[in-house]
Parts: sequence; structure tokens; C-alpha cells
Amino acid sequence: MISVLIFSSFEAELKNITNQYRSIAADSGNDEWSFFSVRTGTEADKAINTAINIDIACIDVTGNGGIVTAELVRKKFRSCAVVLITDESVSPLTYIRPSILASSLLMRPLRQERVCTTLREVYEVYMRDRQDNDDDSFLFENRDGRQIIPYSSIFYFEAREKKIVIGTEFEELNFYGTLDTLEGQLPEDFVRCHRSFIVSVKKISSVKFSSNTIKLANGCMLPLSRTYKNAVREAVI
Repeated sequence: MISVLIFSSFEAELKNITNQYRSIAADSGNDEWSFFSVRTGTEADKAINTAINIDIACIDVTGNGGIVTAELVRKKFRSCAVVLITDESVSPLTYIRPSILASSLLMRPLRQERVCTTLREVYEVYMRDRQDNDDDSFLFENRDGRQIIPYSSIFYFEAREKKIVIGTEFEELNFYGTLDTLEGQLPEDFVRCHRSFIVSVKKISSVKFSSNTIKLANGCMLPLSRTYKNAVREAVI
């Protein structure tokens, strides 16, 4: 699934860019697409908190909380392709920053040909990068369709109520599966620590072998069973 966020306070502009993305979706023949078209910072925050993933975002940074929204998108969805809408009234120093890392810009007044070309180029580059990075990402399917999440964003996998829960810094995702099957498919920096948990070694903050607990970088605590103590000890040393 490809998820797109379009944020502009101008209704005609919002509609135009949304229609351009829908045209790209129709031509692509790839996956299913979902769209979040919003006009306010509040609506943008709600969309960001609701979305499982945002692949491409087009954000107006000339006002109405656009800079904050762009930074939030980049923080939560690290691999997202971000297109910024701006004009000459806004200094480039406002939006050219590491916390946003825009893929491209659309300068007002927007020319239709330029909008179409830019959005298509950004989509094509994003898809090439996603295919190249498949080995660095975990792919799974649930009721929302095919999902891709970078391994670097995963803190742990948990077996819960006949599903596998993926724990990230901001949310939990789930799909049907078993840890026994999953264990043999993961990179070597994931280690089984409990019958119900597989943890990312890179996300471990500390391990207390005396109390059988693992503390993660986000403050989450996981159990450590005696069966997997040696494996965890070897992984963190």
C-alpha cells in the first residue's frame, strides 16, 4: 500500500495535488493507495497519528503549522519522501534542515506542468529506493494490505493473541504469524529473549540478568527468560 499525505490550506491547491497523485496511482498499477488530504495542522496531526505509514507527503510550509507537520512526518516516517510547497516569502533556512530532509520543492505560483513532473519524479525515485532497500526492511501483510517497515525502526516482535505485534517507537503494528517462523527470517541483530519476544539488539539500552529484564532505548521493558539468557548475553557483549 502507498499512503500519501497532502497538506495545504488552499482548497483548490489541495484538490489539484490530490488529483495529480490519484492520476499517478492509476498509472502506476502498484499496490493500493490511501490518501490523507488535509487543510489544517490539527487535521494533519490526526492523519499522522492514524496512519500506519506515510510513504509520500506534500506539505505547505508557508504557514498554518506546516514546518511542524513536516518535522513530525520525518521523525515518525523516516523513509517518507517529503515534498514541500513554499513561496518567496519564506526563507529557505526555515525548511532546509536535517529535521525535514525534503525530497523536492514546489514553488508558488504553482505551474501545472511542474507540479505533475515533480510529483511523478518523486514517486518514481521513492519506489526505486524502496525496492533497493527491501533487504533492510520487514515486509508483512495485514488487513491494511502490504506493509513495509525498516528494520531500524523495529524495537521488538511480540507474540500476542495469535498475532505478531511489531513494536516501534511510536506505535504497534500486527499481523498473523508465529515467532518460531519469524525467528529464522530476521537479520542477526534480532535475538529471541523470551518465548513471546524477539528483540532488536540495537534497541537494547541495558540488560539486568539478575532480574531477567531488558530495557529498550524508548524505555520499554521486556522479559528475559533463562532459556535465552546465553543468546542475549552473547548478542550484547
